[in-house]
Amino acid sequence: MNENIKIDIVIPAYNEEQILEKNVDKLISFLKDNFGYKNYKVIIVDNGSTDNTFAISQKLEKRYSKVTCLHLNQKGRGNALKKVWLESEADVVSYMDADLSTDLEAIPELVNSIIIDGYDIAVGSRLLPTSRVKRSLLRKSLSYIYNILIKNIFGFKELSDAQCGFKALNKKVIKNVLPEVKNQNWFFDTELLILAQKNGFKIKYIPINWKDRPKTRVKIMDTIFEDIAGIWNLKRLLNSQKI
Repeated sequence: MNENIKIDIVIPAYNEEQILEKNVDKLISFLKDNFGYKNYKVIIVDNGSTDNTFAISQKLEKRYSKVTCLHLNQKGRGNALKKVWLESEADVVSYMDADLSTDLEAIPELVNSIIIDGYDIAVGSRLLPTSRVKRSLLRKSLSYIYNILIKNIFGFKELSDAQCGFKALNKKVIKNVLPEVKNQNWFFDTELLILAQKNGFKIKYIPINWKDRPKTRVKIMDTIFEDIAGIWNLKRLLNSQKI
């Protein structure tokens, strides 16, 4: 593998004091033994936590030369990702949820989809036939309905899983698409993919093994209302621009 290729792996973290340390330990161990790219950084972004998340992040930064951390006062996964990605000098930027719901075995394929296969965005999908997913029936159903809704409203044939917290992007997407993404929270992922597809960027969906976090911090009704608002606002914007 080319050691000059720079890769940033971002972990947005909001009140994750109970799981952050053990999961970053697990991630670093995996990358050391299984990741062909050695010029990488793991960036923990504490976005508005009220617990000890940032203190733990600082401890991990001291423990590992590959780990850095950042504190933001404002909440929002999209806010955290946009801040770090726009300032990144990496060839490939990526992110994963702090709970490591996606099996780490998918990391090499995610990055290789960009570097070797030539895609602009790679996305872990829980909805592909070969994906293995442990989720409640309610969450499976909502995810399926959401993606069908997005495809119909925005006219896409391929949009396998808009909201999975496991993605990688190249520099072209960061430069040309990311500045146009307005949502700062959960709809961020969907908006990013829709705008990227509208602008002709190549997206690859890869199968993953996924296990829902037992005590998820995602509030279903809040997320639904935000997504509805996000869909409405983005549709209006695209219609006004006639894209």
